[in-house]
Amino acid sequence: MTLDQLVREYTLELGSSTVHQHLRFLQYGIATLRDLHLDVTGLPKFVTITVNANGTADLPLDFISELSVSICDTDGNRHRLGRNRNMCVADKDDCGDILPNTGSGETGVSFSNDSDHYKNGEFLGRHFGLGGGQNSNGYYDIKETEGYIMLQNFSGSAILLEYLADLERNSNGEYEVAPYIEEVVKAGMFWRSVRRNSQKSGQEKQMAYSDYRMEKDKAHRRIQSVTLDEIKSSLRKNFTPTPKH
Repeated sequence: MTLDQLVREYTLELGSSTVHQHLRFLQYGIATLRDLHLDVTGLPKFVTITVNANGTADLPLDFISELSVSICDTDGNRHRLGRNRNMCVADKDDCGDILPNTGSGETGVSFSNDSDHYKNGEFLGRHFGLGGGQNSNGYYDIKETEGYIMLQNFSGSAILLEYLADLERNSNGEYEVAPYIEEVVKAGMFWRSVRRNSQKSGQEKQMAYSDYRMEKDKAHRRIQSVTLDEIKSSLRKNFTPTPKH
């Protein structure tokens, strides 16, 4: 659910769902998400971006850094594009518009399919590892200062971008809150609502902070577990070494 929806749900639980209360807890929620960004390695946001005719995709305005660029295939799974940091800077026409990256000419990228290994005229089999790491989905590079993603060897019409969002640019509550961090966001909003409340005792404030820390630790463990599984799966699926004969 979005942060705005989470705040509405939480203020209803508190029994005081007023406009003033909603705006106040929305700011508490934003502050909590910003805190989690720093301490729990960031919270992902997913968007589908249409690919422009010139082979680029516009970065979201709240973009900080990418976690993955992928396509949603017919098998119902996300398949990642490879990161190519050596991609040439895009050419522009006389109007300053970006031209498609065709990979041709002096700035092109070439690949050799000659996988046979000879020495002194003797066939020694194939090079180990040649063919591994090639990504059939295509490649991308982030041109952050230019505000776009450059694509190469990609024929699709849209990409799925997983990225860290700048909460300062996303303060209207539309930030998507992952299910496994909903409770820590609620705990953070509650702690922020009582920590400067003169009517609350020091013990109540300490208990609220302890609950927040406990939920934050639980969320951290969950995120680390998911990330480790994804890394293992990615290594198994995306690397296919060619055995030596």
